[in-house]
Amino acid sequence: MLGIISKKTAESFSSDELFDLDKMTKEIIKNNNDPKIYENYILGYISPSSGIREQFDVLRFSDNCITNIELKSSIPKEGKAGIERQLKPSQIVFKCITKC
Repeated sequence: MLGIISKKTAESFSSDELFDLDKMTKEIIKNNNDPKIYENYILGYISPSSGIREQFDVLRFSDNCITNIELKSSIPKEGKAGIERQLKPSQIVFKCITKC
């Protein structure tokens, strides 16, 4: 089982997000032998700050990186550029976290 902390209830994830999360989890388990890959996941985190409000589908923290996974059941109309635009504000939050 993946080491997961959930900050969102299962009801607040869409059925597509839950399906994608299940699919992603099975791929991680199938393709990785390193037990550390299963640790430090956070699901559905919403930052508590009143100034910057960010929501994250899946975050994973390791010693040298932060992985932000945005669950998508299909490619948005804007394609890769739309996903990058959606993830860009997160970079600001992560830069603040890593400098603290």
